[in-house]
Amino acid sequence: MFLVVGETGVPGGNLRRHDLFCSEDVTKREGETVVLHVNEPQKTIDYLWTYGSHSPTRALAVVTNGDVIVSNETRFTSRIRLDISSGSMTISNLTIGDSGKFLMQTLTGTERHFNLTVTAPEGSNVTLTSEIEHPSPWICRVNCSVLNSDDVVLSWYRGNTVLSNSSDADVSSRLVLTLDVPQNSREDTFTCEAANPISKRTVVFNTTYGCPLPGTDSSTSFCAFAKSIV
Repeated sequence: MFLVVGETGVPGGNLRRHDLFCSEDVTKREGETVVLHVNEPQKTIDYLWTYGSHSPTRALAVVTNGDVIVSNETRFTSRIRLDISSGSMTISNLTIGDSGKFLMQTLTGTERHFNLTVTAPEGSNVTLTSEIEHPSPWICRVNCSVLNSDDVVLSWYRGNTVLSNSSDADVSSRLVLTLDVPQNSREDTFTCEAANPISKRTVVFNTTYGCPLPGTDSSTSFCAFAKSIV
């Protein structure tokens, strides 16, 4: 019989505790396709896939004597494909909400654990806007922003020195980090970086061209879009 992992991660005491740490970490971008490779050397006849945000407690699909049964009560129903012979599973059109723990079990006791992380797509631009916040004394306020997602960190650099950084667990709005440039930094260059575990995007801000001159309209602003570094 198959064992479905309980909330504590130990199914009825039959799963050795150290097995919980034998997990493959997989990171993909939103919209991509992932293959959770099982790579069984012999043909797999009967197996079960389960998943969950924190522990794999929900049945996803089961294969018995070559017949595939996919659960209709999961977010993956129309997006998964199983390799009946090997037990590997393909998930297409990934979303950030697909991140979580996946477990494949066979009747012979073989188990494969996967920790899937889905991040925001590479195309999320970093945007800069600047304005005169306090005309006297002169201060140029620069806002760097990016579409927020899990594990995104926004940072301001001056050369290789980190001036400030920010992250927010609330992914429903843009992540914004402000830099105040004083008048004595009128000809300096700063870099804003948005980074997640698999990629980063940077944009360079030159105060000579980006900050409005003292005495001009304080609402003057501009936008710049970053290049990605994968």
